[in-house]
Amino acid sequence: MDVQMKFDYRAGLNLVGNEAELKELVSLAREAHQELQNSTCPGND
Repeated sequence: MDVQMKFDYRAGLNLVGNEAELKELVSLAREAHQELQNSTCPGND
């Protein structure tokens, strides 16, 4: 985890105030990002 990510995580934690909820959001965001990369990169399974 780099510094920027740590900062974003902390900022998000302050916003959400619920670590479990934040982790859920983070994992959803990661999945969405992965799907986006897969759909925008043809030939990259």
